[in-house]
Parts: sequence; structure tokens; C-alpha cells
Amino acid sequence: MRRKFNYLVVCSIIGVLLLMSFSTSVLAEEKEVVAQGVDATTMIPCMESITSTSNILENMYDTLVWRDEDLNLIPALATDWENVDELTWDFYLRDDVYWHDGEKFTAHKVYCT
Repeated sequence: MRRKFNYLVVCSIIGVLLLMSFSTSVLAEEKEVVAQGVDATTMIPCMESITSTSNILENMYDTLVWRDEDLNLIPALATDWENVDELTWDFYLRDDVYWHDGEKFTAHKVYCT
């Protein structure tokens, strides 16, 4: 009787551990959690200027370029860029990027956002 009870306990623990690992991996794929002491003031990237908001938005949105550890511009969504004149830059976009709804990432779509 004691042996059967131990067997059931071990099987129950294994079952619970399997369920916990499955539910944790499913939850991790569905949402991203950013823990900090204050809420974001806006979810619009071009309207933010507060570090706490930037911490959240940097985890949600990609940029055309990024900076490396020496603060040099490096490619992100743009593969290359050039200065056409004093007020104009041309960015060449990656062709392997899609929006969250599956539409192709294009200059027109970037302009509309």
C-alpha cells in the first residue's frame, strides 16, 4: 500500500512539473513583461521623451538604425542610408521584414506610420 502511494505521489509531482513547464513556455510566447516602477506616458514612439517610456517602447518597436557600443550608427530595419542633401536622407529597407499583420515592410507603410 505504501509503495502504491509513493508511486502516485511521484507521478503527480512529475505531472504538475510538466504542466508548469508547458504553461510557462506558452505564456512566455504570448506576452512580454517589462517591470519598472512607473507606467509609460505614451505608446507612440515619436511622442516619448521619458526614459521609463523609452524602456518599454524599445522592447516593442524596431528602428531604422541603431547605435553600437561606440555610438556609431548600425543597420536595423534599414540596410543602408545616404545623405542626399541638407534635409533629405534615403534609407534602403530590409526585404525580409513583415508587419505584425503579415504585410510586407515598405517605405510607403513606414511613411504612413
